[in-house]
Amino acid sequence: MDITINLAPFFDAAANNPLTVGWFLLIHGGWMPVLVVILSTFWHVRLRNIRAAYLHHLNYTIFAIDVPKLNEQSTRAVEQIFAQLAGAFSGVNLIEKYIQGKNQESFSFEIVSLGGYIQFLVRTPTHFRDLIEAAIYAQYPDAEITEVEDYTGMIPRQYPSDEFNLWGTELKLNRKSVYPIRTYPLFEHTLTQKFADPMAALLEIMSHMHPGENIWIQWVITPIGDGWKEKGINEAKKLIGAHVKQAPTLTARALQPVRIVTGGASEVLLHGLGISPYHVEGAAAKDMPSHIQYLSPGERAIVEAIEAKISKVGFHAKCRIIYVAKKEIFDKARGVAGILGAFSQFSALNLNSFEPAGKVTTKANYFFTKRRIAKRQKKIARAFRQRSKELGWGHGMILNTEELATVWHFPVAEVKAPLVKMTEAKKGEPPAELPIEIMEPAASDAQTSKIQEAETPENLPV
Repeated sequence: MDITINLAPFFDAAANNPLTVGWFLLIHGGWMPVLVVILSTFWHVRLRNIRAAYLHHLNYTIFAIDVPKLNEQSTRAVEQIFAQLAGAFSGVNLIEKYIQGKNQESFSFEIVSLGGYIQFLVRTPTHFRDLIEAAIYAQYPDAEITEVEDYTGMIPRQYPSDEFNLWGTELKLNRKSVYPIRTYPLFEHTLTQKFADPMAALLEIMSHMHPGENIWIQWVITPIGDGWKEKGINEAKKLIGAHVKQAPTLTARALQPVRIVTGGASEVLLHGLGISPYHVEGAAAKDMPSHIQYLSPGERAIVEAIEAKISKVGFHAKCRIIYVAKKEIFDKARGVAGILGAFSQFSALNLNSFEPAGKVTTKANYFFTKRRIAKRQKKIARAFRQRSKELGWGHGMILNTEELATVWHFPVAEVKAPLVKMTEAKKGEPPAELPIEIMEPAASDAQTSKIQEAETPENLPV
């Protein structure tokens, strides 16, 4: 029986009235994709809100950290601090994740210049304060850790402001996160073994701020698992020409049972024809040898750098920079250009580098610039104040402990930035041979009276 459907009247009507097409699609199941989009959007918004609420109800502590002026520890000591913080990573079950909104807590490592006065700060969930103190004291026994108030309340929440002007941005990597930046071992001279501390240029710029000017740098780091390392392994395999196993798509997984059945049938057929089913073109591609022996020295160095990065513990990281000052002394050329120039030290042309995230930077062109800049100022000030790992540009980046120690560490003894807060004297235990004077316990009044009566002569004139 031949069944035909004449759609000519429908298309003729659609040409005259486009609403007809919409109505036709709606009544024939076209509402289903719309419903899926609406429910998916609602689900993601709800999940984001309960995650933010979970972090908002935690208690936080801010520490100011001062190290001795004659700091003899190397940058590797700070790397050990970050490695110890990886112990804060913990998984969550489905109820905690989707009902309670529980998610991994973050730490914020900050360097602030308040009118040229520089301070190193760490903000942590209060239940991790012992972990922070233990990690720092383990590497810097003479450090002073002091709990302080949050300094971000000194700037306005609404923009434009009558008193302050604000410039801010987030940094991002210009390549995939598996490519490392230039790290602290590369700042050491191979012959003289002298360490050219990259923190020196950064602190020098921050120490030249005038009263009323502020530069704040914030690294929000979140412990993560080792899942990110798989991307690094695949990237290295691509560079050397090795076979990379692709994750199956949803369609491929759905057709897997069909593939198994048809694959078995084809194998039986090939055996019947006397052909080995394994000598096929796909197998040769799967076993393709790597071409690492044909790589140039530069390409080989890139592969080795990727493998070195994924060999260490990684953190999800977001970096925010804010320059805020009173309007009469606000100088973007002095505050912004110097800081961004200092971050260019970490660039490796064949690997990775930092650059401002254009969609987050407080800059706008062409239309409604004042309104758009004020909106961006408000957003980045809010994200900085909350130390948010969600707000801002994308999903951030992944840095390992070596990279984090490169961009945030206490200056070595050779750095002479004058206004960096440091401890004035080194603490220590008293010498073991120090003589100790043993004092006799003082006698009570009653005992003193009896002693005087016993020692007084009987014939003493009164």
